[in-house]
Amino acid sequence: MQDYDAIPVCGFSWIHWSVANIPATISGLDENASRETPALLQGKNSLASKQICGDMPDELTNFYSGPRPPDQTHEYEITCYALDTELDLKPGFRLNELMRAMRGHILDSASIYGKYPAQN
Repeated sequence: MQDYDAIPVCGFSWIHWSVANIPATISGLDENASRETPALLQGKNSLASKQICGDMPDELTNFYSGPRPPDQTHEYEITCYALDTELDLKPGFRLNELMRAMRGHILDSASIYGKYPAQN
């Protein structure tokens, strides 16, 4: 899940969540699945950006981080990829590692978009 509207605010697309190798037995994600579904292999979110957030604990950077646009309504993109293999990634992977590992293995993808208002 990414927020491309964050680019003017912080200089990059804000990563709210990355997850890989979702087991085929999981047909949906319940509320708080990021923290309550141990089968999910999760990567770093943008709270891991030392330039913006300083040193943050893994408890905050390795899970879903919800939307909190500081300036205006932001649009969020969630993209799901169907792959032909399980990826060799470790918990806390970075988005660039995920994208590199998926190269050549993407069978299909789909995106959905949602908006969230600024929390002033």
